[in-house]
Amino acid sequence: MRGVNTLTRTFKIRNYKIDDYQNLSKLKKDYDLDAVFIADDSEWDTSQSHSNDTDYRNQDDIISHQYVIKYAEYPPLGIVIYRQPEDKPFSFWDLISVVRYYLNHIGYCEKYTDGDYQRLARQLGLKKDKIKEKLNKSNRVPPITYVGFFAGVDITAYSDWQKYLDIQGKSKTDPNFIALNKQEFFSNPYSIMVTNPNSRRIKYPVTIKFVDTMALGPQGGLATLGSIVDQKKLNTKDWDLEDKLITSKQYKDSYNGGYYKSHMRSLLEKRADDYLNYALGDSEVTLKYLDVFMGNVIDVYNEELIENVHIPATVTSLADEISSHYSQEPYDSKTVKNIYQDIFRGIDVDQYLRPKLYNQEPPKDMREWVKVLSDAVDGSDNFEFQKLFVEKLKPYLARGTLAYKKSKKGYIYQKLVGSAPAKNQKGSPSILADRINFNKLYKDNPKFDVSNLINQKVKVSKPKFAISTKLRNQYADHAHQFNYTRNNVPPTIDNILTKLNNASIYSTVSWFNNKDVITWSPEVFLTTQLNFDQMRKGYNFIESSAVDKKHKKGSHDQFSVHPDDVYNDGFNMAKQAFVGGMNLAFNPGIITSAFKYKYDIDLKSSYVNTGHLIPDFRLDCKPILDVHDLDSHILRNYRTYPRFFVNGPFTIGVANVSYHFPDNVKRVPVGYKPLIKDQGPIYVRQANHVNMTVTDIINIVEHGGTVRVHRIIIPEQKILDGHVTCLAPIGKMQHWSLICRNEAKAKRDKFDSKSDEYRKYDALQLFYKLLGNGGYGKSGQGLGTGGTRDFLTGNTMYVPFSRNTNPFTAAQYTSIARYQVNALMDLVEKTYPNSLIPSITTDGFIFCTNNLLDVETVRTKCEKCFDKNWVLVNKENFSGQFFELKSHNHDQKYTTTALINIRTRFNMTEDNHIKAIVGLQPNSWTTDRLIKLLETGTVTFKVDDFRMQSINDMKHSIDNKRYVSMKTWKQSKWLNLSSDDTYQPIGFIPQGDFGYYLTRPFSSIEELMTYREELKNYRSLFPSFRKKYAEQFMGLDQTVRDYHHGERIEKHVSWVKDDAYLKGKNYPEILENYKKEYVQKVMLRYLAQHSDEYDLKLIYNDLFQDRYKEFKSFNRALKRNKDQFINPLCIIRENIIDSLRTYRIQK
Repeated sequence: MRGVNTLTRTFKIRNYKIDDYQNLSKLKKDYDLDAVFIADDSEWDTSQSHSNDTDYRNQDDIISHQYVIKYAEYPPLGIVIYRQPEDKPFSFWDLISVVRYYLNHIGYCEKYTDGDYQRLARQLGLKKDKIKEKLNKSNRVPPITYVGFFAGVDITAYSDWQKYLDIQGKSKTDPNFIALNKQEFFSNPYSIMVTNPNSRRIKYPVTIKFVDTMALGPQGGLATLGSIVDQKKLNTKDWDLEDKLITSKQYKDSYNGGYYKSHMRSLLEKRADDYLNYALGDSEVTLKYLDVFMGNVIDVYNEELIENVHIPATVTSLADEISSHYSQEPYDSKTVKNIYQDIFRGIDVDQYLRPKLYNQEPPKDMREWVKVLSDAVDGSDNFEFQKLFVEKLKPYLARGTLAYKKSKKGYIYQKLVGSAPAKNQKGSPSILADRINFNKLYKDNPKFDVSNLINQKVKVSKPKFAISTKLRNQYADHAHQFNYTRNNVPPTIDNILTKLNNASIYSTVSWFNNKDVITWSPEVFLTTQLNFDQMRKGYNFIESSAVDKKHKKGSHDQFSVHPDDVYNDGFNMAKQAFVGGMNLAFNPGIITSAFKYKYDIDLKSSYVNTGHLIPDFRLDCKPILDVHDLDSHILRNYRTYPRFFVNGPFTIGVANVSYHFPDNVKRVPVGYKPLIKDQGPIYVRQANHVNMTVTDIINIVEHGGTVRVHRIIIPEQKILDGHVTCLAPIGKMQHWSLICRNEAKAKRDKFDSKSDEYRKYDALQLFYKLLGNGGYGKSGQGLGTGGTRDFLTGNTMYVPFSRNTNPFTAAQYTSIARYQVNALMDLVEKTYPNSLIPSITTDGFIFCTNNLLDVETVRTKCEKCFDKNWVLVNKENFSGQFFELKSHNHDQKYTTTALINIRTRFNMTEDNHIKAIVGLQPNSWTTDRLIKLLETGTVTFKVDDFRMQSINDMKHSIDNKRYVSMKTWKQSKWLNLSSDDTYQPIGFIPQGDFGYYLTRPFSSIEELMTYREELKNYRSLFPSFRKKYAEQFMGLDQTVRDYHHGERIEKHVSWVKDDAYLKGKNYPEILENYKKEYVQKVMLRYLAQHSDEYDLKLIYNDLFQDRYKEFKSFNRALKRNKDQFINPLCIIRENIIDSLRTYRIQK
């Protein structure tokens, strides 16, 4: 089979313009990225597979696969293949057949190369002859790049997908499958042997790679990608309406998917052309977006920030790669110079270099040597011979014999001394001859035959050096800074001197990005041997003989990481100092008349801004400061000690501290991460021996806290001065992306907003925005306690480190965000006294005031009050803006409507100016809907979550025969409209029938955890923001006290300890216990205190006979409950006093 002339299934094709997908067209020719791109989408009919809110997509439900295919400079093609209900399910053979049909259709008739056979054989673990046999007389199929959006959905629409998404046979190639977000799926290239479902003997080997554009684009689904490539998704409801299958009201209902959406086979039968257009649409958008994205990748490559043009797994992985480029650059020129001088102090380096001249003659074959030397230096195009000459005789060339040169076209090539100055001119073989060590050459190789240079095996004896103890010791101080050997150890001085000797044959060398040349010197050589990336990180990886089931062998993760024992003591301190953003509800409740104006204030470009305030630092040398029990005076007056706190509040460093705040503190500016599983940062008034960043402890000091420093480590770092050269690698990436984004926005704004040019540059600025925002997350990848599910085994494994994982950097990002948001909160409160900040979310906060906020006034005060480095960064990079006023409504600055501030990340205003409802779908849960729940006294309500079976779950299903199906379903959960008790309530401010709480930080983690745990069940029952409940609630003793049980001490909230036990692990259990047990216990306590007011015999007969067998038992229970605590919230909710009114004794 040379190619596939037709397909066994019914199919239709669509031709596209040859100049479509221009970036994909040039990948092979210009960037050596040889791949045939195939965007795949599938359609299915679920009308027969729906029951009880659960949908099953079986293989028999799938109607078609639709592809858009593109290879190199050949024209793209759209292909849709169909199956009838009685046809066999789709298989990977269909996919391969479509690719082969396309290649045949466009006239691609290349033959497989030896490299193809070797790649397939190696990746399949087979002999090359076996591969040749399978591909006998077949035209070449280039490596396939499968492109999808939420790709797992369509990959699993092939009945045999599980067979090919796995290690193949005896292959040792790791496809590195990664499944994210349920069905996001991508891999490295690997080879598979695809079997014809009609004949197990017919197999076809191909190389394939999976790409998911969902991971390469912004949030918003295919509709967002469609807007970027200017292709709107077709709506099947339009055809529903035309065919009178739905009403106008159903058409307008966003929750009604319509008829054809779930009856796609009916659409195919009734509207075949519309079906074709609809089916191909998603594949067209998917491949068009990849084309746009690859254009951006090419731009990044042309900026020399990545090594080659390739398709990254995610946008953040591309950001990580760019940051890594900066991390591998020299720290600075002084570092290299100092290391060089330290190693060779008092040593003559010249003795380890090659001589400048040998001035020797060949001992034999003079005539042949003359010819060979002439061929090596003349101006012909015989580059292969010149390359051969250098390869064979390099060990015997003198110092400076070779030079790297840059051609007019920008290519780097090697040139021998004495070479002709131009093409077709003669060189000087005698100059070259004087630089060859003929004596050593023939001593090492007595039978050397220069006339048969190509077949000569040159044996080289190692140079011998006299290495003093002094040199060995001086080198030993710096050995850890060099690139490690394959055995994961620093090289010896012998290794380095041998490399130095060999490298001295060059007079110029290609520099870092291999795009330029500089003059060679021993110091320049040393620069190429130093590992600047490891200098910055302060760790490497060791594959331990110990075993951890969450560690994948060979993976760089928290199990295999090995911090430098000498210079990176702070690694684990920094890891524990890395905590998430500041997310707190200070004043839960409903705020109406107390404050007229409600603002949503955010820091300007928070994490990109932060990246401009993190200095480049090193963890391979003695730190600036490493002391135990730092004098508290130094910390309180840190600005007067610039030799330690070199960057003021933005100094990189970690410390183990104890701290406390006065009892009247309003806000605690920083939190710490307790050693409790799955517990986020907590913000309390005091803590002992916790690890924090230097920025955080400065934040404590500046907000009136007292800090005792047990140990502090401040590593060597650059001084921030506003220049990009002083920034850490991720900051440099963010600065570059910010510049590019601003340029793209400037170009965009020159065009009409409806033009193609505007859309092009708007998509470009969004790409750079995603890059810049992706840096922070990569700095902390792998540092948390969470894991990731391995696709091949289904086991939970450690998250691997990124290229730029560094706990110092990760911790500093969140610390600076805390520092900045606290500074901004302090400033606006000072500017507008008697205001309120009820909520904060990482880089922004809600601000309530009775004065209109003047942005320019606040901005000017920011310039005057904030740290000089922060001010400089904002002036030079963010137009002098420190913050921005956010809104969900276009061009709105504030609202005067009510603020409903339920808890952290759950707040809204009546006009949707503010709307953050974590846990709910914003489209289905409107503000009005939630307000109605509050008004009707609803506390806890059921939410139906849409769930989808992940590709990981499908692969590792217990019933492996069911993996061909994909399940989607609705799953209920319970949410409540109550506070999350991050702060302790101390007062309540009424606002009509509702109101909001005044709070203060808890004293300690014990108080916080106790209070939160013991009030959790009550929060699901009682409407705590209603005035009548809140006032009763605040009348209770909220103190967390110690209770002694023998030698054991327990902490409890006073009133909860005194109350009847309200048990239950979830809302249904709590509600059942409340109704069956708790209410009667509260009523019993109430009756015990008012026994003389009621007819107890009648109450017993009507209400308690089921609980107590005899009246005397009821009476004893009343006596036991005399003077017991009575929960007034239950009294109100159950209207107990009114319900007992008929039993009152009339006086």
